[in-house]
Amino acid sequence: MKRLPTTERGRKSLQKILEASKKVFAEKGFHKTKIYDIAIGAGVAYGLVYSYFNGKKDILIELVKMINHDLRKHLAVRTSGLKDRISIEQEGFKAFFEWFRENKFAYKILREAEIVDEEIYKWHYKKIAEGYSRRLESAMKKGEIRKMDPELLSYTLMGIADFVGKRYILWGDAELDETKLSQLLSALSAMLKP
Repeated sequence: MKRLPTTERGRKSLQKILEASKKVFAEKGFHKTKIYDIAIGAGVAYGLVYSYFNGKKDILIELVKMINHDLRKHLAVRTSGLKDRISIEQEGFKAFFEWFRENKFAYKILREAEIVDEEIYKWHYKKIAEGYSRRLESAMKKGEIRKMDPELLSYTLMGIADFVGKRYILWGDAELDETKLSQLLSALSAMLKP
């Protein structure tokens, strides 16, 4: 991002640009999207988009950072106050699926990022895995979950959540109903028990 807005009006304009970008990228894909499409969707002048961003790639990078922040915040809020790691994982999985159900565009934007800017795509997953690994390692030391490489476990759990989410949320031809979710959480518990 070139610069941050300094006025309330500027912050509102930037937010409109980012919201429009989410929709347009999710609908058209990165390569078919034009800055003009984003400006029209945001209801702002074409040139205003360029006052904040050098181009589409900068906008995509900013969206990945937003997705990362918003998802981690949602998970932290939903799991705060829970004491044991297995309960945290189970609630975290529920919260993850809930967040992506409400933010389907995020899956599409992350897929675009993998192709357009592999570094920001990797950053997204590494950023999540760093904190996740530390919390898993702490739970291992307390004897709450089985001991293994915490980074390996964090990526394993992220992979499970990611692909189950894609199958039952993004693809839209099946539902992650209570029975399936219960089975998943039970399998998760069995996998983690010390």
